[in-house]
Amino acid sequence: MRLAVASLAVCLLTMSLFVLVPGSEAGSWTCGGTPYATNPGTEVVRNGGFENDFASWYTRAAPPSISIAVRHSGTKSARVLSAGSAPTRLWWLPPNTMTWRVWTRNGGTDTVRTYPMTLATGTWHLLETVVDGDLGIQCLFIDGTYVDSLSVSPASTFTPTVLAFGDISTAGDAGDAYYDDLSIQDAGPPIPDYVPTSPQPPGSIEIGEFLSLPLSIRVMNQGTGSANATSTMSLFNESTPYSPFATFSLPPMGVGEIAGPFTATWTSPGVPGTYRIVAEVDTSGAVAERDEGNNRYSWTATVYPPPITTLALGSPNYLGTNVTSATPLTLSVVDRSGHGILRTEFRIDSGPWVPYSGAFTLSGEADHLVEWFSEDNVGNVEAVQGLSLRLDDTPPTSTSVIAGPSYGGQFIASASRVSLSTVDGGSLPVGVDVLQYSLDGQAWTQYVAPLGFTGPDGPRNLSFRARDLLGNTEATQSLHLILDNTAPASTSSIAGPNYGGPFITSASRISLSGADGGLPPVGLSVLEYSFDGQLWSPYSGPLGLTGADGARTLYFRATDLLGNAEAPRTLSVILDDSPPTSMSTIAGSIYGQFITSSSRISLSTVDGGSPAVGVSGLEVSLDGQNWNPYAGPFGLTGADGARTLYFRATDLLGNAEAPRTLSLILDNAPPTTELLTSPGMISVASRFSLSAGDAGSGVASTEYRVDGGRWIPYTGAFSLAVGDHVIEYRSVDRLGNSEPVRTASIRIENWKPLLALAFSIVLIIVGAALALRRSASGDSRSRRNAFLIGTVPFVLAEAATGIASWMTGVLAIPPDLDMGTFVDVGIFVAGIVAAILVQWWIRKPGVRPPPA
Repeated sequence: MRLAVASLAVCLLTMSLFVLVPGSEAGSWTCGGTPYATNPGTEVVRNGGFENDFASWYTRAAPPSISIAVRHSGTKSARVLSAGSAPTRLWWLPPNTMTWRVWTRNGGTDTVRTYPMTLATGTWHLLETVVDGDLGIQCLFIDGTYVDSLSVSPASTFTPTVLAFGDISTAGDAGDAYYDDLSIQDAGPPIPDYVPTSPQPPGSIEIGEFLSLPLSIRVMNQGTGSANATSTMSLFNESTPYSPFATFSLPPMGVGEIAGPFTATWTSPGVPGTYRIVAEVDTSGAVAERDEGNNRYSWTATVYPPPITTLALGSPNYLGTNVTSATPLTLSVVDRSGHGILRTEFRIDSGPWVPYSGAFTLSGEADHLVEWFSEDNVGNVEAVQGLSLRLDDTPPTSTSVIAGPSYGGQFIASASRVSLSTVDGGSLPVGVDVLQYSLDGQAWTQYVAPLGFTGPDGPRNLSFRARDLLGNTEATQSLHLILDNTAPASTSSIAGPNYGGPFITSASRISLSGADGGLPPVGLSVLEYSFDGQLWSPYSGPLGLTGADGARTLYFRATDLLGNAEAPRTLSVILDDSPPTSMSTIAGSIYGQFITSSSRISLSTVDGGSPAVGVSGLEVSLDGQNWNPYAGPFGLTGADGARTLYFRATDLLGNAEAPRTLSLILDNAPPTTELLTSPGMISVASRFSLSAGDAGSGVASTEYRVDGGRWIPYTGAFSLAVGDHVIEYRSVDRLGNSEPVRTASIRIENWKPLLALAFSIVLIIVGAALALRRSASGDSRSRRNAFLIGTVPFVLAEAATGIASWMTGVLAIPPDLDMGTFVDVGIFVAGIVAAILVQWWIRKPGVRPPPA
């Protein structure tokens, strides 16, 4: 038989077992979404021959069904084959390999698929294909169960109205089914014969522990007569025949009638082994049958233990619970069923289950729960196993700490100690395994205690690293150190006044400087100083000394930034802020400020300080002129007048005393003396006075002499006797400047004697005249007595004052209105009056003049 059909794509998915008996097939298929019903006219082969070509084809109008039955003995390949351009070819190679090949026409690509498939030997299997030319779909069914489907490319290889079931036979007529080796059975008496048929699953059962397996079976009356009684069908374990796990009631069945399927669930035991499950028809024997020995169908079930899956941790790992993201995780399965592992799956942190295909890793630092299980090909599903793993990808972090002298994280001294410490990183650290160090590129050494450094000054390189228990190793860290055990060296210098080394002033500045040692040096930390053993103070700039003069000791020292300190150095100095003290003395003429050109001014100076540095120079300046060095005593010249002498001394440190001032008045001019007389006519009453004036130091003394006599210190006015006189006089000032002798010629007039004489003569005349007038009334004695009483005394008084004035100058006249005039006039008037009164008195009657 020849069929023209398009090339089809074929699909195979899973397997089901179906025992076939002669007669019409009942069932339906869905391929590509289209349902197909079984063609009742199709027969199946029951004899024991090997059938390899059995097919039929139909158009869409025909009932779309075809069945292909292949019986095999377990030693041959069962195949469905078409001649020429066969669209389908199916091989089954015992015990568990099924290959399905689909050819395509007109430029399509052949497809071959191989499936693990186990078919029980010694029983019938129904192999069926459905080809739909419209959809370009070919589907595969084994024992009535859909296995797989494939789309044919290109779909146009099929005639759109062609629908084919099964393979295409190599012989026969088109449109007819081809039956090969069909057995014909003779008919007997009409007796029913119940037989179990169409067991599901067909054949032996291989199953895991504690699994529920649906068993189904049909009951067929293959006898020649109908039954007339209701019977029972039971399913039970062979070992417990009186304890069925399922019982079904069967009404009377007609010839060829099939009842069922009857389905029950059998649960496999938890103990591995071989078990037989029996389906028995007409358990109670209610129906008399042609063959009572064919009422049972037995499934042989082999129960296998489940697989054991083990999770192996690759390297690195620690204690079987700590891993890194590089640690391979491997699942290994022990297949205790011997039927192969269907699947092994795992999941992480309750995520979706993932088929295991090879080593896997974890990611993300955290505690991870890895769960896994395996399922073998007999349905054993291993209990889910789990292991909590802690992932740590973070290496430790090491740090260094320098204890003791250090600066800038680099400079250290031999007393310094470098401590290393490490902390394992990550959110869930596994812990540190080892901390190592290497000095200057030498071998790595495990760190156990703080490190010290010896040897010459200079750079040192300390490398260190830590590794955790998973082998996570931090990047090597380096600590670049410089060993410096050399102390600084400091020096001092003095700026400003300085003499002989030790002598300074408070204006002097002592500068300190320090230079640090080391290769390279760390640098100065502090430069300190102390005066006279007092507290140390940081040096911040040039130093000056204050306080009392005297010896001082400056201690100074430098310390570098590591604390290396030099031994204190000493600078002995003598503070001398005291300037010299200058003095002036004047030899020769001096009075107060007044001097003469012959005076000699001497300057001297004494330096201050304890001890004193000594005088450098003594300078003098006159009236603000230039300063000149003092060379010795000197005098002043020039015009008389005020002079200001400035002088100052400076010691060897430049301490200069404030200029001293000597205010002088140069006085070389002698005094000037004047002779002064009383106002009016010069007389013995005249007083001569000397008035000396000096424009300079003042008059010290004035002296005079009269008529070449001895010099008499002038102490006050003096008078001269009557006559011609020569007065010499002179003055000397307080400096000894002597005035040249001055001379004055003086004549002293004294009219007193002459006036006394004149008054005496007048008195005598008047007295005599009055006495003579007495003669008329008296005797001569009376006249005489009147003259003697009234005139003579006054004449004698005038004579006496005249003589006395002439001899002594007393009562001298001039002055005209002086005492001499008053005396003379008084005596004269008194004499006149006395003479008159005496004469008057004498003339009284009875009066006698007193005796003379």
